[in-house]
Amino acid sequence: MRCEECHDRLDEMLDNPSQVDAEVTAHLEDCAVCRDYAERERDLRQGLKAMRVTAGSDIAARLDAALRAESSNIVPIRARAPASRPSRIVGSIAAVLVACLITALATWMVTSRHDDVRFIAHDAVAAHLRSLVQDNAVQVASSESHTVKPWFASRIDFSPPVKDLVTEGFTLAGGRLDYVASQRVAALVYKRRLHTVSVFIWPKPGVGDTAAVATKDNGLQVLSWAKGGMMFAAVSDLNEGELKELPGLL
Repeated sequence: MRCEECHDRLDEMLDNPSQVDAEVTAHLEDCAVCRDYAERERDLRQGLKAMRVTAGSDIAARLDAALRAESSNIVPIRARAPASRPSRIVGSIAAVLVACLITALATWMVTSRHDDVRFIAHDAVAAHLRSLVQDNAVQVASSESHTVKPWFASRIDFSPPVKDLVTEGFTLAGGRLDYVASQRVAALVYKRRLHTVSVFIWPKPGVGDTAAVATKDNGLQVLSWAKGGMMFAAVSDLNEGELKELPGLL
């Protein structure tokens, strides 16, 4: 079983704990990369579940506090207009709900962004190491962008930016197809001195340009960024400073 197939079937198994896939279980025993992926997916699901529970408890606590505060401020009905109390209660509840929703949304967005970066980095590193171990870093070997770009055109439904950056210190070695973040991606391979750099690219419609985020995984440097409707993830054993030159060049 290929690692990509294992990831797809593992997601289904984690979504339905009562269903056990014997082939996936057997593959996990033999593949350390997929075991790491499985542990990360379980942690992610548990984290999201805990966040939902916490957010729900927080909203309930704030509503209860608002209602208690409103009750303590009640005065005899003769001293106020009959319609004012329901209006104030509704206004307080609405304000608390809006505040809670904004807080929960902000927390979810930050957590999701962090999890996305970590997820992409881990998958990108696994794909980079897999290409080195299996000795198939490139499927089309060429330093000419006019050779590599047409090769991708006949195999994927998007057009990755392919640039020869030899004058900037990154020599194009070729390209291949790979899997990152559970989808098929274009992988450009560059050489910088004795270092190999894998740059994974896939379409991300509706996402604006973002600054590069640096992470480390298994001792390798990873940069993730969005540009021109595409997501990028660069992996190498280069130092962070050198790798950070790529987002401005691609």
